[in-house]
Amino acid sequence: MKLKIIIMSGALASLLLMSGCAGKEAGVATNTGFFEDYTKTTTQTVIKPAAVVYTKINVAPVKVVSGILQETPSQKKMYKEIEEYLMSEYKKIVQASKRYTLSDTKSVDTLVLQSAISTVEVHYDDAQWRQHTPIAMGLDTISFNAYMYEFVRILGESKLVDSTTGKVLSRTMKIQKNDKIKITGDDLVFKDIKPALDSWLAQVKADLSSK
Repeated sequence: MKLKIIIMSGALASLLLMSGCAGKEAGVATNTGFFEDYTKTTTQTVIKPAAVVYTKINVAPVKVVSGILQETPSQKKMYKEIEEYLMSEYKKIVQASKRYTLSDTKSVDTLVLQSAISTVEVHYDDAQWRQHTPIAMGLDTISFNAYMYEFVRILGESKLVDSTTGKVLSRTMKIQKNDKIKITGDDLVFKDIKPALDSWLAQVKADLSSK
């Protein structure tokens, strides 16, 4: 790590011990608010039957849940990069689909793909990957340990919504557990998160192909 990280590491030595113990006792994550109801949410896709045959998908703007109240200019830049990258890739997935076509408008045969991206700290004593703690998408005095020890993962959430009724037909919530976020410089940047985003995109592609 560079000088900035080394200095932070020394200052946070006591925090390391405290956060390590607290993390293992953490429960299921406080939700991001993307889903209205989290009581029955699992990592699996939930599909509700629909009488309408959908042939089009409209891609909605991506919600990046940073967990940071006062975002720095560099953080805002990264969040914008995440949003634009995912939007572009979602559209490519739809365009390559054999079932759906991409649409900029909403009609009775159109689904809206909505999604949210956030970061969580995972806990390795949880074999089911159901224990995780929301964490800032960026380095600060609280999140530093988790990023340094590669405990942070991307949490992707998505849902397909009827464009005219607003009814949620399917939803997915999944931690990209095999893709560690590795800090390569003095701060968290887009390239550090991109491998995990690509893993999430693969999940979205698989979900669409199964519907």
